[in-house]
Amino acid sequence: MSDIIAEYMVNQFLETIGQPTQPTPALHDTSILLSVVFKADQIVWSMAKAYENQRTFPINI
Repeated sequence: MSDIIAEYMVNQFLETIGQPTQPTPALHDTSILLSVVFKADQIVWSMAKAYENQRTFPINI
């Protein structure tokens, strides 16, 4: 089940930053709790926001 969540998160991230994605298995057809999907969406949103901020303000270390 974790592989479905991971694939979902990768695809959501790519869609959020405007990249093409592969189809994700329908999450409603699995026994994944809605709270898990909600948390995954929160994590993906945070990752996408950080990615966009990094692209906007590159920092050379």
